[in-house]
Amino acid sequence: MLVLAFLMFSLTVTFGERTVKYAAVIYRHGDRTPVNLYPTDPWRNESFWPVKFGQLTNVGKRQHYALGKWLRKRYSHVISEKFDPSEIYIRSTDVDRTLMSAQANLAGMYPPTGTSIWDTDLIWQPIPVHTRPEKDDEVLAMKKKCMRYTKEKEKYIHSTPYKERLSKYQGLMDYLTAYTGKKIKDYLDINDVYNVLYIESLYNFTLPNWTQSVYPNKLREPACYSFATATATPLMARLMVGPLLKEIVTKANTVVLKKKPDPLKLSIYSAHDFQIGNILSAMGVFDGNCPVYTSTIFFELLQDNSTMEYFIQMLYRNSTEIVEPYVLNIPHCGEICSFERFLKLYDNLITVDWNYECTKQISPLIGACFFLGLFAFIYVVHKIHFSTITTKRRVQFAYTSVYNCTAPVPEKNNEMKVMMLVLAILMFSLTVTFGEKTVKYAAVIYRHGERTPANLYPTDPWQNESLWPVKFGQLTNVGKRQHYALGKWLRKRYSHLISEKFDSSEIYVRSTDVDRTLISAQANLAGMYPPSGTSIWDTDLIWQPIPVHTIPEKDDGVLAMKKTCLHYTREKNEYIHSTPYKERLSQYQELMDYLTAYTGKKINDYLDINYVYNVLFIESLYNFTLPNWTQSVYPDKLREPACYSFATATATPLMARLMVGPLLKEITTEANTVVLKKKPDPLKLSIYSAHDFQIGNILSAMGVFDGNCPVYTSTIFFELLQDDSTLEYFIQMLYRNSTEIVEPYVLNIPSCGKICPFDRFLELYDNLISVEWDYECKAQVTLKFLIYHTLFIINITLILYRYFNIVVFDC
Repeated sequence: MLVLAFLMFSLTVTFGERTVKYAAVIYRHGDRTPVNLYPTDPWRNESFWPVKFGQLTNVGKRQHYALGKWLRKRYSHVISEKFDPSEIYIRSTDVDRTLMSAQANLAGMYPPTGTSIWDTDLIWQPIPVHTRPEKDDEVLAMKKKCMRYTKEKEKYIHSTPYKERLSKYQGLMDYLTAYTGKKIKDYLDINDVYNVLYIESLYNFTLPNWTQSVYPNKLREPACYSFATATATPLMARLMVGPLLKEIVTKANTVVLKKKPDPLKLSIYSAHDFQIGNILSAMGVFDGNCPVYTSTIFFELLQDNSTMEYFIQMLYRNSTEIVEPYVLNIPHCGEICSFERFLKLYDNLITVDWNYECTKQISPLIGACFFLGLFAFIYVVHKIHFSTITTKRRVQFAYTSVYNCTAPVPEKNNEMKVMMLVLAILMFSLTVTFGEKTVKYAAVIYRHGERTPANLYPTDPWQNESLWPVKFGQLTNVGKRQHYALGKWLRKRYSHLISEKFDSSEIYVRSTDVDRTLISAQANLAGMYPPSGTSIWDTDLIWQPIPVHTIPEKDDGVLAMKKTCLHYTREKNEYIHSTPYKERLSQYQELMDYLTAYTGKKINDYLDINYVYNVLFIESLYNFTLPNWTQSVYPDKLREPACYSFATATATPLMARLMVGPLLKEITTEANTVVLKKKPDPLKLSIYSAHDFQIGNILSAMGVFDGNCPVYTSTIFFELLQDDSTLEYFIQMLYRNSTEIVEPYVLNIPSCGKICPFDRFLELYDNLISVEWDYECKAQVTLKFLIYHTLFIINITLILYRYFNIVVFDC
């Protein structure tokens, strides 16, 4: 047998005679400033701290950068040196410090080498980090509301064992209440105080005298016990930790059952002490110590090299230093647990069906009573009102739509302009100035940078992925450079609107949940925020992590514009079956037949034409020889119908309202916050990283689409301007449709011009802005719907009785 040293450098990480085939890593974020300081805290002034409250510090960035390097070494033979999205998936809670920790960690894991180097002066590469809003995240954030969990928790905290244990700390809680100015009533409250004091001591801040008798010794035990309270009962553990453990074992099972030829090899989750404590507690391996910064749990799927059997190994490191993790003793199984045995042991967690179990369910008794009542009602109506109906007279009833197209739209308040007498703002104060009008807020929506084709047509000669620089649909080095340059340009344009140092209260960055847009956003921000002064956390790496927020596309009705809307689908179907649409499309029937014959794919509409055009465009960019059949159609004959596809998704007022309305509403809401001075420090810049689909939709819905396809890094600007003299507000829309760094041109807003008064802008686009997407897009059961369907049931009852002598109700 070859020596273990050779095994260590085989195709996988090896421990003895077992090999890691898949791993899931869950870590806590790095060092941060306090989130909530108690009322009497002497260090409440945010200026005392290196960054704003709750933000990741430079120490935290270095901690995760180091951990990322260590993870690279541990799993160097599980994952490739070059980033491959099919091998690794990174998910974070939707909180700045966890998103930034994940980015810093990945900077350590994936330093670019060879063809991955896209900028010789910046040895860093953007890696996508996925997330979803905490309120919608039951898997990692564990904060999505669950009525059943809430009920079980209430039952637990009112139980005698819980109360008796907590009562031991009543004197301590009363003491803390007296000195902190905050009511301390449970373990979580004690942990909040402990956490603040811990951070202040880390920063060598002098703690108040009253803390000497309780911190750290008397506070530590009850503070750390708080991590056991969220999963204290089997049901609480199931609903809190079950979804995450289920996801992990599902991915491991994909490897075990060989469901995919190239399964995922590494899952990384960036979270908080809350999640670390919950997992350890739910699985019966919590040792009572608080999880420190960068504390990490490892689930490793091992395969025996001889028997080929699979095992699970759990490890844990609870240190801010880079130390080896220790193997956890899985209850009733040991340090190395067979995979099947592991599944059985934690069946209570893994088998959770969260969406079903956490949805408010109508009990069988209530349901039975409802239907009995309904049938009783039908019977009474039948007896009273339909007793004289003869068999010759059959009342016809029809279905009505569950959609209410004429639902009243909430009336908009047009009194949005607030006039105040203040001194005129100087030309180069804290805002960008154009002539006599000053930018007070801006929203920027851009397309991702250059990419490889997402889907090639069946007969494409360039289908071999190895012919391309990166995998299909991924951002290329050229695309990274394009956005890096655009980010630098955005910094210059808005240098007096946003601070040189990243400030989460000034800028918010959102991306669609697609690798190429997430990577584009990170590259763009690298250009916008090169660290300087105290922002430099590593002298060898002039880059800093900036959070990019996202939401899964299927749940995103704002930016991705892909959340299912039945009302939209119905309107779109009516549109594509309309005579004008069919007549226009028929002009390209010969072209579509030609493309169908040569591509091996049925080409039915503008989107299909655009699909072919896009593939040929990218292949021509890479100087790939196009097939002979393309010479007669590409680019000239394909360009016009391909670009027209961007006008079809918002072709009617209702389609435009439901597709683009939510995004424009979000933008104007932020602008209105500035206009009405709702916040002392309102958001100054919103950035959206998207696709040509979104760029085209916005332009088309707003009546400013010029018929040209949006190219890579094409950008739309909404700028809220204030007149320096009158203090009135205006909207200016600009557009740049070039991969080069050129000045955008001002768009002519229909019926308003190039500079449009803000109030007038709101009136013009009221159809879009006033959208209530969630209300309008859900299937609505109207009173008319209920009445008609009740009468329909009555009609069926009569038919059964009159024609078939079937008695539904018998007195």
